[in-house]
Amino acid sequence: MILALAVVFVFTACDQDDGGKNIPEKYKNFYNYPDGRKSPTGTLEIKNSVNAPALLFTNDVIGSNYIGTVGSLGSIRVTLQEQKFYTIVAVDKASYEENSAQAGRFSDLTYIPKPSLFL
Repeated sequence: MILALAVVFVFTACDQDDGGKNIPEKYKNFYNYPDGRKSPTGTLEIKNSVNAPALLFTNDVIGSNYIGTVGSLGSIRVTLQEQKFYTIVAVDKASYEENSAQAGRFSDLTYIPKPSLFL
């Protein structure tokens, strides 16, 4: 009985690496994966009009520029620095996982203004 409890304890203790998060190797260097810069009070809302999840980045598809993942036909609010232009790059998540160098990309330019006190 004691041996069985010891085995269960060892397996549950080993399962706690990564702080309880099991981040796939491909996303290890992504900024705060999977949440990125997602915020319910974010100043920018990005909508996905495609029936597939997309990874979102600012300017280039590199881990430090990751801002979040938007679901199929969904939306995400993110917080980015104000009074700045950004190129938002969306990459099909499944294509990225298959071959990140050849994954299809779509980009759009946006500007984050300074919030106004007057509405």
